[in-house]
Amino acid sequence: FDAKRAEYESRGIVLQGVANLYLPLYADAPETAARHAADAASHAGVVLGAYCGDVSHGEPGATDAHLDALFALASKHGLDVDLHVDENNNPDCCGVRVLCGALERARGRGYDGSVVLGHVTSLALQTAEVQAEVVARLAKLAPVHVVCNPFTNLGLQDRRGTAPPIGKLVARDEPRTPLWRGLTLLQELRAANVPVAAASDNVRDWWHPYGDYDPLQVWREAVAMGHLDTAPSEGSWADLVTAAAADAMGVGGGVIAVGEPADLVLFPGARRFSELLARPHPDRVVVRRGKATGTSPPDFSELDDLVD
Repeated sequence: FDAKRAEYESRGIVLQGVANLYLPLYADAPETAARHAADAASHAGVVLGAYCGDVSHGEPGATDAHLDALFALASKHGLDVDLHVDENNNPDCCGVRVLCGALERARGRGYDGSVVLGHVTSLALQTAEVQAEVVARLAKLAPVHVVCNPFTNLGLQDRRGTAPPIGKLVARDEPRTPLWRGLTLLQELRAANVPVAAASDNVRDWWHPYGDYDPLQVWREAVAMGHLDTAPSEGSWADLVTAAAADAMGVGGGVIAVGEPADLVLFPGARRFSELLARPHPDRVVVRRGKATGTSPPDFSELDDLVD
């Protein structure tokens, strides 16, 4: 990771690593967790992470203990935290609500690191009262960032063949159209001043067979799925894949302003948002440090060893 980070830094690209561990291991295997956190802290650009799973299957209080142990290590080593949380279709699972309690305790003990919450899809399945409670509590726990994964979770959530412990059972062999989008509460969170961003952690893999790591595609899908074009406009949400995403990583940038690096993408074929979001725009011009680059996406054959 250190070598790749240095290689991409020379190109003006920041790589951030997330040292993931299955959440229960932070409390159930403390020696392993301690070594894991110490190793993460020994590398620049690495944050402490966890895959939380469907916490509704655990014993009462277990998830609290797991999160407390994670935040204790994050505080000890001065690490930010990145969590995969509530990525499922189970309305009985609201790990982010438990997370609020753990982070409230951690903040009370002096932990001031940034916390990124990825997916948070099952929050959309909670009652209006629980949703309002969680959003209000997150707003008081800054710095907290919520990152949605539009086309990944559109493809994964409410999918035929889903089964415990991954999520609530959805029969594999019965014809059934999905009933929800798998999108977290973007509009409600932003209205409460909780920073939100958009990305994708799955591209042409077992969890999502399509995509090309294109932020324009991610933005377009978020706008369409979240009806953001009238909230109040598409442009108001462009920061989902620019400044807000950079802030979630803690690297800054992603804006056009005096004194900022001239890193931007031009779309000469688009005159308005309806045109910008209508096509992939292979004629786009990528500007790095003020200079137009001549790069283009690799031929699919160059990716065979990564995909097949």
